[in-house]
Amino acid sequence: MPLAKLQKHLFTVVQKEPHVTVRLYPEMKFLYVEWQGVISSEELRSVFIKNCALVIEHGVEVAVADFSRLSIPLLADQLWIANHAKEQLKCSKLTRIANIMAPELLQQLSIDTLNGSSSDGLPPCVTRDFMLEEDALSWLFPEGFC
Repeated sequence: MPLAKLQKHLFTVVQKEPHVTVRLYPEMKFLYVEWQGVISSEELRSVFIKNCALVIEHGVEVAVADFSRLSIPLLADQLWIANHAKEQLKCSKLTRIANIMAPELLQQLSIDTLNGSSSDGLPPCVTRDFMLEEDALSWLFPEGFC
């Protein structure tokens, strides 16, 4: 759930499924994706492709990927996303992605593998991992949420 400070901004829930909720903040050029539970390969890949389209269509510049409640995705899915990120986002304006990580070490290592591979292909896009949502949002919006 986004911070109270962030909730004062207008957003649209563009996708709400059992395993993912996607919020678009058009005025902030910001996408917030919350993952949870165990997700099938088909759903994970479908959501990834839809999110990439949203990023391009709405000129999204910054994003949060909240993995804190997601079970570890299959390695094949991690590699698929890593291999498709560069192609899918090459025409985007995305500059920063903040990942909110789960406390479990295995999940962190799993998501770190995914992000390490995918961010290599997106030079202007910087990816950084956080344990707390507030830290992630402060990094994305150093000027605040006014």
